[in-house]
Amino acid sequence: MDPYKIFFYLYCDWSDFPQAYRIYYNDELMTERDYIWDNSTRVLQEMIPLRTSNDQNNTIIIEHVGLKTGNLSVAGLKSEPPGLRVNVKVV
Repeated sequence: MDPYKIFFYLYCDWSDFPQAYRIYYNDELMTERDYIWDNSTRVLQEMIPLRTSNDQNNTIIIEHVGLKTGNLSVAGLKSEPPGLRVNVKVV
């Protein structure tokens, strides 16, 4: 197992109510957050620290929690060090 950091941008287009979301790594809950920031770009950079290997299935799931009044999307996925294979799903 090697240390990695997974970086991605989480975009949230919401109205009326701030969105809550959970981030899972391989079915393990990593964090639950409220998207409370009202900024003009409505984007956050997430960083997920992991100890993993590139020969296993690495999946990150972003799950809406509660009232869904917006859309979440992901862009700019990268790992440090580079080369880790990761799938990201928004559900």
